[in-house]
Amino acid sequence: MGAAKLHMAARELRGVTVVDLGGRIVHGEESRALRERVKELLAEKKTRLVLNLRDVNFIDSSGTGALVACFTSARAVGGDLRLANINRHFRDFLEITRLVNMLDIFNSEEEAVASFG
Repeated sequence: MGAAKLHMAARELRGVTVVDLGGRIVHGEESRALRERVKELLAEKKTRLVLNLRDVNFIDSSGTGALVACFTSARAVGGDLRLANINRHFRDFLEITRLVNMLDIFNSEEEAVASFG
């Protein structure tokens, strides 16, 4: 299919770990890798996380499940996770499924980081 793999790069911004994501978050290795990366960060006591989805071009139902799992993992250890820069199509999907009420979604990385106070 020629699909781009999921690319992840973590960086620190004002005490918050920002994970820049690019490519596709889909069933299989990409979803698994995302869940594992978030668990690694949480194990390193990086409990204030922003997933920057600006360069993500496709998310399937497994990818959505992986995002929810990441959110749940963060909360389980007393942390928190925000999503930033999601595209309109994915935001519409989250609204239809009512997941928008569960996840913390921000229009920009800056807003997401600032929300931690």
